Amino acid sequence: MIRKRLQLQELGGIYPTEGQDLYYGRIRTQGYQWNYKRVRRVYLLLGLNRRRKGRKRLPERVKNPLQRP
Repeated sequence: MIRKRLQLQELGGIYPTEGQDLYYGRIRTQGYQWNYKRVRRVYLLLGLNRRRKGRKRLPERVKNPLQRP
């Protein structure tokens, strides 16, 4: 279990902005037989979850009437 935690922590250091879904995919492609719940549990235990950044809103545009030729 400790090796698995270290593996996930190492991925968190290399790819700090990726979420749990991408870590799960990377762990599975490396040959580890982790299920989704286990990755989630260790992910939260290591504190890798980050707050999502909200979208910036565009300023409201000023509507002008169209010019007729």
